[in-house]
Amino acid sequence: MVTFENMFLTIIIGVVAYLFFSRNDKRKDNHAVVKGMQASRVKNTTTTNNDRPLHKFLNQPATSLQAQLGNPNRVDLSVFGHEWWIYHNRRTSYIQVGVYKGRVMSIYTMNNNKAGRGPTYTVFSRKYNFRRDIEVNTSHVSCQFHLSEKDIHVQPLISYGENWAVLSFDTFTKDLSGIWYLTPSALLMYRPYSMSYSGRLPASPAVSPDMKREAEKGMARQIFEITNVIRARHQLSPLDWDDESAGVALGHSKDMFENHYFSHTSPTRGELSHRFQRFNIPYRMIGENIAAKQVTSFAAVEGWLNSPGHRVNLLHQDFTHLGVGVYGDCYTQNFLTKLGQPS
Repeated sequence: MVTFENMFLTIIIGVVAYLFFSRNDKRKDNHAVVKGMQASRVKNTTTTNNDRPLHKFLNQPATSLQAQLGNPNRVDLSVFGHEWWIYHNRRTSYIQVGVYKGRVMSIYTMNNNKAGRGPTYTVFSRKYNFRRDIEVNTSHVSCQFHLSEKDIHVQPLISYGENWAVLSFDTFTKDLSGIWYLTPSALLMYRPYSMSYSGRLPASPAVSPDMKREAEKGMARQIFEITNVIRARHQLSPLDWDDESAGVALGHSKDMFENHYFSHTSPTRGELSHRFQRFNIPYRMIGENIAAKQVTSFAAVEGWLNSPGHRVNLLHQDFTHLGVGVYGDCYTQNFLTKLGQPS
């Protein structure tokens, strides 16, 4: 069984610094909850019993991790050309393992404690000196990441032996929300923050358009699963996947990406309520979160979690269904309470 408490004990032994992606102008926006047909708009180190801590599997054969965790629930493609091995329980845990050429390059794991009962930002900030400028060097490149003040409070970076870990915090509860472990080469490939460098950065493998579309489908499912783990953390009922609203969400992400805008209001398809009407989808209540320029599914969700308007949708007790659509670097969540659902 995965325990986040053991992860915390391991972290206390080996923390030094952090990073998060701001080379891209990351954006997010939420749509206010709407009722009827009127739309209103507002702009670890985990361990398993006595087994090895997860971060120990970085840069190791993926088969060694598989021997400990078992077969993944599924394997998704990544837009960066590697595989994501997905381990999840609908209500309690989520682990996402990046595998490239048979070796583990990164691991994202979520805090499965109830809100207010896990390790906090205060504990980490008192013990460790989160830095604004962090050097990461390999034989091919010397890089310095430049963290903003927000990065320091939301997603600081710490060194973990020869590797790195991004700590994601829920700024509302001050709890540790998730940890993303990365090898140096993976960190330099994702490049999550503003940066300067000399030398040659690692290139991402070539990915065909068909592979990108397949990877985006995987990201949509990841966002759905991560959302439900967060809701469980706050003792809320899980959302059910909804194909119809997922189709609306995908259409809006594609529309934003292809027509170079970022808004809940489409120049050609109107507001959220108009998009649901267009496909004759009845509802009692709907809501929408959008994001852009994030490099992973979990970065998008962690961003929404730390924004008041998006958080309302993520943690709204009356929503019953969720559809997610990802296209290019645009993300859309469409929340739904169907007609006939209890209020």
